[in-house]
Amino acid sequence: MASLFQKLTKFFQIDVLMEIGAHDASASIEFLSGNIKSRRAFAFEANPYTFNEVTKLSQANGVEAFNLGITDSEQVKEMFIPMKNSSSSLTVGSSSFLRRNEESTSYSTCRVSTTTVDNFLNSKLIQEKVALWVDVEGYALPVIMGTIDAIARNQVQLIYLEVERHPYWSDQATYSEIKSRLNELGLFSIARDYEYRYQNNIIFVSGNLKRQTAPFVLFFYVLLGASAILSLPVVIFHKLSRILKSLSLCLIHP
Repeated sequence: MASLFQKLTKFFQIDVLMEIGAHDASASIEFLSGNIKSRRAFAFEANPYTFNEVTKLSQANGVEAFNLGITDSEQVKEMFIPMKNSSSSLTVGSSSFLRRNEESTSYSTCRVSTTTVDNFLNSKLIQEKVALWVDVEGYALPVIMGTIDAIARNQVQLIYLEVERHPYWSDQATYSEIKSRLNELGLFSIARDYEYRYQNNIIFVSGNLKRQTAPFVLFFYVLLGASAILSLPVVIFHKLSRILKSLSLCLIHP
């Protein structure tokens, strides 16, 4: 799915990527790897511990990294960092502006400055086409709500989005609500994977571009199907060999 997204950024000649919930900023690093000089990648990591220990390293690859949360407004918000025990790392990738729907979860908290996609683009005077990569642990809808102006002027036409079909976090919007809102804004899903149970990565594109993506999506699913078919013999071969061995023994020794 990630490779399909990166291919589409080239096909649509997108020069700017905003990776939101960046962690190690791998999507930004990949976006810049093609040596296209006009490209810029902005990686946003709200967790200050993750930003300082992990995300900042991406600057060596040309990524412009920011210790900022991306939401639907400019404010200072409390971030929740799940802690399994006292020795848990503060750089975990499951930090969120929402609490999980598990009463047993304990947290370390911190205060984080936030902005919106619209405000960031305006502040940087960015006029080029922008793709979004959004992995924000249940907080996807506020990110979208802070991107309405950029979507309306067709500046944001491609979004890679991690969504959940089950509410793992309190007050989170699930896939159906997010899809409905994006459809209202003129963006439609073209491909998805299944990362975990009830969790998907989905690519959305502007309605006027959807038809153009068909060859890429078809090729992606053909490869996915071929991969699945090729992986079957690895598992089935041993089962079949045992069955055939049993059958042969029965034929030799009826």
